[in-house]
Amino acid sequence: QAVIWRNWEMITPATLARVLRSDDATILALAADIVLRVTPQVIPGWAELGYGTIIGANWNLLPYEQLLDLLGWSPERMAYVLREDDYLFSTHRSHGHLLCKGLEPRRIMAELWGKTTGYCQGRGGSMHVTDWSKRVMPSGMVGTSITLATGAALASKLRGGHEVAIGACGDGAVNCGAFHEGLNMAAVWRLPAVFVSENNGFAVTTRLQQSTSVERLSDRAAAYSIPGWTVDGTDPLASYEVLQDAVERARQGEGPSLIEAIVRRWKGHAAWDKGSYLTEEELEAIKTHDPLPQYRQRLIQEKILTQDEITSIDAEMEAVMEEALRFAEESPAPPLTKEEAVRYAYV
Repeated sequence: QAVIWRNWEMITPATLARVLRSDDATILALAADIVLRVTPQVIPGWAELGYGTIIGANWNLLPYEQLLDLLGWSPERMAYVLREDDYLFSTHRSHGHLLCKGLEPRRIMAELWGKTTGYCQGRGGSMHVTDWSKRVMPSGMVGTSITLATGAALASKLRGGHEVAIGACGDGAVNCGAFHEGLNMAAVWRLPAVFVSENNGFAVTTRLQQSTSVERLSDRAAAYSIPGWTVDGTDPLASYEVLQDAVERARQGEGPSLIEAIVRRWKGHAAWDKGSYLTEEELEAIKTHDPLPQYRQRLIQEKILTQDEITSIDAEMEAVMEEALRFAEESPAPPLTKEEAVRYAYV
């Protein structure tokens, strides 16, 4: 049975069925939960602490404008079709993926602050927040999330299990050797994997057309005789349906799939990048695809939520954000000793 995470607890669709009237309404509610609760308030709060401020580090964060990539597409959609024992291998921009896999915002925040209460006791930082008990692991090297997912999918198959491994990457990673090696091995061995490329049209500052020979990244799937789908990553329901089909296919032993999610980027690659290569015309066109106001309005029209309920959710998530910041600030830092410096460095 599918599960979602609401207020960091697992909720089954049956829980929502008591107040919903149709399957369509159920899907809307599932999609609405994290779209409204997690993304708009929690992660932008982290961005405010980024480069040159409290943390004093160059975070590869997802500020609000870049988070629009995720509202329709992964990571939020992943939470509705993945089981708790499924694997998720993310990128160095993993904060949304971590939330969808059930990690606590305050412990993620503590890790970003380098505190001992973080998931890696302050050693992982922004790019490497990991909790293997939730089977989620970012990868700081571009494209290697694909081969990590391939390995986890192989382990699942060798054990005779039904766990599915998701490997997420950006559009720039599809030209890395690891991407092609991972897809080829997964296809040859018919592994339970789903490979996801979040295509925002830029690899750092390089436009896709300058680096990639195909117009649609999903066409790369044909080289390995696996299905390839392209989906509007700002459409929550379309993204949900595509991922659901791909995960179910993998779980039934039918092999891997490749999904290309078309998303948009409003700003530069990181805090130092002002995005001057984006024209005013491009920015205006991108903003018309903002799924936040569009989807909130749809939820009101479908009578899933009222404006007062949305306002209440906003306030609730502001409180989550404030508590996470307070927890991180008050948590202890690792001791500044020689012994502590090499702890966990060797096994």
